[in-house]
Amino acid sequence: MKRDLGSGDSGETNVLGGRRVMKDSPIVEALGAVDEASSAVGLARAFMRDERRKKLLADCQNALQKVAAEVASAGRGRASDFDFAAAIAALESEMARIASDVPRPTGFLTPGDAPAEAALNLARAVVRRAERASVALAASAQHFEPAARVYLNRLSDLLFDMIIAEKAGK
Repeated sequence: MKRDLGSGDSGETNVLGGRRVMKDSPIVEALGAVDEASSAVGLARAFMRDERRKKLLADCQNALQKVAAEVASAGRGRASDFDFAAAIAALESEMARIASDVPRPTGFLTPGDAPAEAALNLARAVVRRAERASVALAASAQHFEPAARVYLNRLSDLLFDMIIAEKAGK
């Protein structure tokens, strides 16, 4: 496969479907943030010892690819038939499980006590940035699947709960 070297030298890049957009567009900003979020979730997954949580984070990375597809198709309709409602329900189910096991913290959490907990904290912060970028994209009148933004919000909630569980050793 031949690479199209230099095609972005003018400040444009391709997004889903070969559409060319400026690299400083809200679409590219949101795509980059979602890509960073997936990388950060992957880092957290690499530190997880609990196999169930490891699989859940892998599922989250797959869902983030679907979020990215929806972002890339902003203004052009749905990119896939991914079931965001089911993915959100899976996150909420894990949050409920953690909540039944671990009390909520009463103060701020400072990351760094253990590698998994620190990586989860980083992932949460990066997912929140992706959520902000997706909100800005939607506000720029480039609408895309609203459930993709909801997914990002729930994912940051889940990551926070996983931090609490890691701190508690659960």
